Amino acid sequence: MRCETFTELSWQPAAIELVKFYEERGCRKGDAVIAAHAEALGIGFLVSENRQFLQTLKGLPVEIVTAGEAQIRLATTLS
Repeated sequence: MRCETFTELSWQPAAIELVKFYEERGCRKGDAVIAAHAEALGIGFLVSENRQFLQTLKGLPVEIVTAGEAQIRLATTLS
């Protein structure tokens, strides 16, 4: 199944202030960068099988879903 209309790439670095915001709230550097990008780009949800990814933060502007949950959402959207 190809869904190219849902894909957007951005090579712009995340704002350092936003990365620091997430680091100060307990995110590891890599997680902080991902969270900062997601917030800056207005991402609704991220797909991750890492159960610990961003789970320590409450009130994130992005929802973390598993690959299975993403498949269900995509199938619902396409039907």
